[in-house]
Amino acid sequence: MWPGLGLEGSDQRNHPFANLFAREPSHTANQISPASGGLGGTAPAPSTKRTSPVLVFLLLAIIGGTFWYVWKHRAKLLKLAPSSQTETIMPPPALELVPATPAPTLEPSLDPLEAATPDITHNIAAADRAAALVKTLDAANSEEDRLKVISHAQDHKADVKRFFDAIGNQLKPILLDPTPAVVSPLLSGPKLRLFRLVTATCSKGAILHLEAGPNDTQLLDWPLFMQTHEQQFDKFVKSNPPPEQRKAEWFSVLCKRRHDFDLPKDTQDAYICLEAQGSLSPEGSTVLYVNKGLPAGRLLETHLKWAEIYLVDLLVGKAEIGGNPTHVVLDCSGTDTARK
Repeated sequence: MWPGLGLEGSDQRNHPFANLFAREPSHTANQISPASGGLGGTAPAPSTKRTSPVLVFLLLAIIGGTFWYVWKHRAKLLKLAPSSQTETIMPPPALELVPATPAPTLEPSLDPLEAATPDITHNIAAADRAAALVKTLDAANSEEDRLKVISHAQDHKADVKRFFDAIGNQLKPILLDPTPAVVSPLLSGPKLRLFRLVTATCSKGAILHLEAGPNDTQLLDWPLFMQTHEQQFDKFVKSNPPPEQRKAEWFSVLCKRRHDFDLPKDTQDAYICLEAQGSLSPEGSTVLYVNKGLPAGRLLETHLKWAEIYLVDLLVGKAEIGGNPTHVVLDCSGTDTARK
């Protein structure tokens, strides 16, 4: 057999190279034993065939040429030779990349506020100040220490005490990161940079807004933070009190103008339609309608630009327009009638 040439298992007698495997005939079969009966007789000498040297040379040349051809074209013969078994192609071994130095083991987030690094659309200094403010608010040992980082603190003193009493006097922050949008104030001023603060008691995250304080300090907009942390607007939207028990409430909402498709056509022109969000939860979204004849309607129609997001304080109530229950804006900050 010729291992490696694809001849394994083939019938050698029918193969074109079968003559290369034939055995030489036995010499003993052609010998003639001397006759045992003749005294003086001698057996005739066996006839001996002489092989011509030319034939031997030609045979050796053919064999040598055959070996040379097989050796030279062995790769092609290996590819073309028939195989009695299905060829199995083994995939190359997978390479395992081993880093030159082991990667550092990340400990659990002991202080998540250290990760409050905004993307390129936010001011890094503002993020640092927001993180420092939250740390101070969380580590404060007294009500006075908390009020030091809150804007208009004396106006919100009672709400601050109630808020921290309800959560065990510790904020327990988990994550602080910038919100993707930079919003506009209603009347004038620079764009507002907002942050999302996730705490142990607010998994959706509360909205954190810093206001300018004395001596270039940054103070917390407490009403917006408390409202979004406790999801007060969400609860108001989902509530359905009877008409005699309906009460309007002030909320800080993110809003933008939108086209109205819900009201009857004969009433649509009388209202401004707003898409509003009072928290970072999906339940904190709704549509608000503002009567253009009210001071709030005249102010909002004048100052709200299409496709921009605003942070506005609105007095929101529940009413029916054209027989449909909906949420309406009765007043907003910036009007002469606003009282908050």
